[in-house]
Amino acid sequence: MDTSQLLRGVLPTAVLAAVASGDTHGYSILRTLRDAGLTHVGDASVYGTLLRLYGEGLVSTHLEPSE
Repeated sequence: MDTSQLLRGVLPTAVLAAVASGDTHGYSILRTLRDAGLTHVGDASVYGTLLRLYGEGLVSTHLEPSE
């Protein structure tokens, strides 16, 4: 079975579920997805999905200075 098509279909929903609890960052989202069993998800896929979700107005962003 080609899991890339399945992943492409569920990734936006999985990312939205990962950010539903509040502010987070890309690396944390990636870890959450991998811990949930999406072990084959790539960094670029997550960041690309976040960009698309941002463009659709489904997620927002803000900058915070590092410590």
